[in-house]
Amino acid sequence: MAIPKHDELRVPILSILHQNSELKLKDFIDPLAKQFNLTEAEIQEMYPSGNGHIFYDRVSWALSYLNMAGLLDKPKRGVYKINESGIQLLKTPEKVNSYIDQKLLDREPTRQKKGTEKTDFEIETSASDFTPQEKLYTSFANIKKSIYAEILATILSKTPTEFERLVVLLLKKWVMVVK
Repeated sequence: MAIPKHDELRVPILSILHQNSELKLKDFIDPLAKQFNLTEAEIQEMYPSGNGHIFYDRVSWALSYLNMAGLLDKPKRGVYKINESGIQLLKTPEKVNSYIDQKLLDREPTRQKKGTEKTDFEIETSASDFTPQEKLYTSFANIKKSIYAEILATILSKTPTEFERLVVLLLKKWVMVVK
């Protein structure tokens, strides 16, 4: 099974907190892994950059979003507890994600609402698809692909003589770097 996205973890996290009084982030890993039938390899899978475990990060983001939406309390640093709003919303689990998305939009009044003008450089704001870190990695990969395509198009547009000059220039640069 694929590692669940952070929005798929929200309802199970609320349920686990409803059954327990207070938990730390690390206390969610085993019960959620069992609930989603994750293998040890999936639990331990790292981001391509090596900067952290994907599953742990997604649990962390799910907890953050639940907290920002006012469904959890943090009685102590790093400790989570479901509050009355969370308990009430847990009675209608299909509404949890839309409730959180709306609360996040309400928290950020400067963010553009649907139907308004969108600038060319605006960042995608969908909270339910990927964590911010995953969005960053995806954006970086897309930028690299775009740059590779531009470089290749530029090289292919050269005349044979210009191409030979480019190869000679690259070899000279490479020799200088190697020395």
